[in-house]
Amino acid sequence: MAADGTTLLNGVAPLVLVVDDNPAMQGLQVPAPAVSALGNGPDASFSITFIASGGKDPWNQTCVTFPDTARTAFTAAIWANTLQSSVPVTIQACWANLGSTSILGYSGGQPLIRDFVGAPKSNTWYFGALANALNRTDLSPSSYGDNITYNSGFSWYYGTDGHPPVGYYDLITVAAHEIGHGLGVAGSANYSSGTGSYAYSGYPVIYDTFIENAGGTKLTTYANPSTALGSLLTSNSLWFDGPFADAANTANGGGRV
Repeated sequence: MAADGTTLLNGVAPLVLVVDDNPAMQGLQVPAPAVSALGNGPDASFSITFIASGGKDPWNQTCVTFPDTARTAFTAAIWANTLQSSVPVTIQACWANLGSTSILGYSGGQPLIRDFVGAPKSNTWYFGALANALNRTDLSPSSYGDNITYNSGFSWYYGTDGHPPVGYYDLITVAAHEIGHGLGVAGSANYSSGTGSYAYSGYPVIYDTFIENAGGTKLTTYANPSTALGSLLTSNSLWFDGPFADAANTANGGGRV
C-alpha cells in the first residue's frame, strides 16, 4: 500500500482459468472477425516482457522459455484496437509447467489505484491500466499492468484464426481472456461457506459497481459481508448493467449483460 493509501501494489490475487469439463462448452470458437480485429493498433499500445527460462513470476513459479509460436498467438490476442489509452499497457508473461491437468493459466498482481485525477468514481479501485488511461499518466511505473502465467503442459493451438483442432486449446482465446482481467474485467466479489463479500482493503473495484441482481439492486448496496450477498453470488442471476455494455449487447436486445 502506498503511503497515502490510494495505491495497492500487487493488489489482485491470481485469477485462475481452469478447463471447462462441460461438453456443451467444448469446441466453441472465437468468431474470426473478432480475432482478426485484435492486435496493435492506433488507439493503444502494449509492452510485453517475456520472463526468461529460470526466472520467476510474482507467485514464485519458475518459468521456462516462452516458445516463439506461443509469443505470436499471445501478441495477436492484444486488445489494442478496442482500447483508447495514451499510456502503454505493460504485461509480464511466463510459460511454466504448472503440474496440473486442469489449470490453463492465471493472471493477477495488478496495482489498484483510487482517487486519482480523472477517476469517475471516488473511493473506488481501478486496475492500473484503466487508471493510467483515465489519468493519461503511468501512475504506477514500477508495476506491470498485468502478470500472466500459462501452463506449458497443455496441447496448445498457436494459430490466430480461432479454429483449434479437436483436442487442442486455443491460446489466443485464453490469452484474450487473461489480458481482459488485467484491463479491469474482474470484480472483487468472494464467496465462502454461504457468505459473500467484496472489496479490497475496504473499497470496491469499479467492476463491482456495475453488478446487480435481477431486480436491479446493486451488489454494492448489500451488507458486506452477508449471507444475502452469498445467495446473490450463487444465484445464477447476476447482471452487468452499464450504458455501453447494454448498447453493445445486441444478442439480448440491448439489455443488461
